[in-house]
Amino acid sequence: MDTPAISRDDKELEVERVRREQLEKALQESEERYRTILSTVSDYIFTVRVDRGRAVQTTHGAACVAVTGYTAREFATDLFLWYKMVVEADRAAIEHHASELLANHNPGPLPHRIRRKDGAIRWVTNTPVLHRDGAGNLVAYDGLVRDITERKTAEDALRERERFISAVTDAAPNAIYVYDLEARQNVFANRSIIDRLGYSQAEMEEFSRKGALPLHPEDEPRFVDHLQRIVAEATDADVLTLEYRLLRKDGSYAWFLSQDKVFNRDSAGKPTHVLGVAADITERKSSEEQRRRMEEQLSQAHKLESLGILAGGIAHDFNNMLAGLFGNISLARQNVRGETAEILDQALSVFERARSLTQQLLTFAKGGQPLKKTVKLGPLLKDSVRFVLSGSNVNVTFRVADDLWPCDIDENQICQAIDNIALNARQAMPEGGTITVTARNVDTSDHLPAPLEPGSYVRITIQDHGPGIAKEHLSRIFDPFFTTKQHGSGLGLTTAYSILRKHGGHIESVSAVGKGAAFHVYLPASISSEAFVGKPDRAGSRVGQGRILLMDDELYIQRAISRMLRAMGYDVECVKDGKEAIRVYEEERAASHPFDLVLLDLTVPGGMGGKDAIGRMLEADPDVRAVVLSGYSNDPVMSEPVKFGFCGCLAKPFTFEEMVDLLQRVLGKPSGQPR
Repeated sequence: MDTPAISRDDKELEVERVRREQLEKALQESEERYRTILSTVSDYIFTVRVDRGRAVQTTHGAACVAVTGYTAREFATDLFLWYKMVVEADRAAIEHHASELLANHNPGPLPHRIRRKDGAIRWVTNTPVLHRDGAGNLVAYDGLVRDITERKTAEDALRERERFISAVTDAAPNAIYVYDLEARQNVFANRSIIDRLGYSQAEMEEFSRKGALPLHPEDEPRFVDHLQRIVAEATDADVLTLEYRLLRKDGSYAWFLSQDKVFNRDSAGKPTHVLGVAADITERKSSEEQRRRMEEQLSQAHKLESLGILAGGIAHDFNNMLAGLFGNISLARQNVRGETAEILDQALSVFERARSLTQQLLTFAKGGQPLKKTVKLGPLLKDSVRFVLSGSNVNVTFRVADDLWPCDIDENQICQAIDNIALNARQAMPEGGTITVTARNVDTSDHLPAPLEPGSYVRITIQDHGPGIAKEHLSRIFDPFFTTKQHGSGLGLTTAYSILRKHGGHIESVSAVGKGAAFHVYLPASISSEAFVGKPDRAGSRVGQGRILLMDDELYIQRAISRMLRAMGYDVECVKDGKEAIRVYEEERAASHPFDLVLLDLTVPGGMGGKDAIGRMLEADPDVRAVVLSGYSNDPVMSEPVKFGFCGCLAKPFTFEEMVDLLQRVLGKPSGQPR
């Protein structure tokens, strides 16, 4: 029987059928592979399709139950089950995320919490993918849900650990940091270094971005060498130390001691990071500096003590020499007129300055209490300042009140204090200028400085127009040995301070950088009922009657003083030491030829001086009148002669007029009248 013929259409249909079967088989195999893959994936994958206006959810793989606890059927029957699972606190974020997604903003995965069917809270991320048709209509929505609870827990634990470490390091008193050797900046630093330097976190980060620490310029080379040693030499076990300064925000510097070690290396073994701990040692360095200064001062004090002994001896001998010259020249001045008198006056003026210098030496050498008398300050002030400024390019303007109160002072010491202050003002203006000197009366109503007791004072102000005194130096200018001058000794203002304190006065300075400096000197006004002491009148009485016993171990001084006394009309007998003075005094008193006055030199090398002699004389004659003479005007006997049995004192060297004044005061009548 013949086979029917196959038409061309039938052949095409057969080919189409075979191809369709092959495609279905390939699709089945692909779906099988897809299901196999999904069965091994731990993520929960789902698809929501929009079919004829209905949303249909299809869940893929077995992870649905593992992640949520719910089955695929439960999700298929309740399209809103996922939203119901979201923890209420996270629903607002879910809604916002959905709106962003629908607006094609592609917000990416969203971490949030869900409550599983068993009630457990889990962290998940939902990664969405939208599918739209050609018209832009949403046709499908694929989602991949991943359980990230373990990762989230680990991240939270890590953050908590970092917070704990940060809290511990921030609580540490020392700075802890990690330094990047290549970037030359800190990649970690605790709060300590930030707080100690006073910067904000942002300001410290700005330093790091610039790759520089706020180092003191002098310490930068050592800091660089330190880093180079770490790179070139340090092993992982080595700890290298360095002291350096960092700039605080307020402009001052803090000292740090760092201990650094290699923290990390690259694949070639080269150090990349340094772990360091830095202690703030500013106070320790300050203490060390103070101790060093104290040691220097102690050494200086020992040197000055030795120098003082030498200076005291020289000054005493020099005073004795001046006594002879002073006495003879002042005596000669009484007997001449005209040009010779002017020449002798000039010589006496020079001797006045020489006497002042020796008194300064004695003050430096021995200190001691002032030998006071009542003086008007105006002339003394003008003479002292003009003398200091003579030969310089600095002028002076005086504003001295006409009614300035007199003061009880040691002229030599106050001159020395004024000289030192004026010299300080002069040195502050090396290019020249004008110093203003003001003197006026003040009392309690003028708001006196705290150290002063209520009362009446004379205030002297010496104002310069130099560069001023820096704030950090102002509180130290009266400290011993403190000076900002290259060749200064640091004793000038200290000496002035000491002198004024011993006078019951005070000195203070007011200054600002660029506005000069003013020194205010306060001296108590005199409460003496006697008229102030000025220079004795040369025209006064020079005729005396009476007997005076003079004791001095230097023959040329005996001659000078006895010549002055005889020129006044006194009979004078001279002896060389205390023992001889006692013997002669007793012999003359027993012979009914007593002395009206005894002048005793305070110090006799190798023999009895005036202090011991007056004690013996008073035992024998309580009415003895004696005056102590000495080149050591700072000796306690000179400052309080009555306490030691004398009725007065006279510092060597002295002039004819000063001797006249002494005799008028101690004898209580015109000089030379017998008692």
